[in-house]
Amino acid sequence: MVYKEHRQGGFTVIELFVLIVVICILAYFVATTFSSVRQQDRNSARRTNVKAIARALELYNAQKLYYPASAELTAPDGSVAIWVATNLKTLDINYLRDPLGNNLYLNAGDATRTMYGYVPSPAGCDNSLLNECKSFVLTYLPESGMLIKTNSLSAN
Repeated sequence: MVYKEHRQGGFTVIELFVLIVVICILAYFVATTFSSVRQQDRNSARRTNVKAIARALELYNAQKLYYPASAELTAPDGSVAIWVATNLKTLDINYLRDPLGNNLYLNAGDATRTMYGYVPSPAGCDNSLLNECKSFVLTYLPESGMLIKTNSLSAN
């Protein structure tokens, strides 16, 4: 009598294990690459936003002969949006929003992880008589790096 060998199709447990390991390794590389690309996009958006803010501040200075006082751009009460719409007409209000934050105002001081920073000078200037803001420093904090500053002299 002749016996026929009967073999069922499919994968062995070891083959399935190797396949799962390979898929997990590929998924890890795709996820880390995607995360890095997203981070670079957000940092690029930060650079673009800070340049747009600096340009709008330079236009404001060209008209008024001084820069805004800190209180005009750093008040978290919603008045900044109104002030920007009135005084910085060339600036889209969304440029004040960091890619990781929802704030529509600047931090009074250096940038934080979710806000851009704004410091006019001389310190304590309020644009009253003989106390005008003559320059500014804008800062942003990239996700993988040190604080980056843009001042009124290098904004162009």
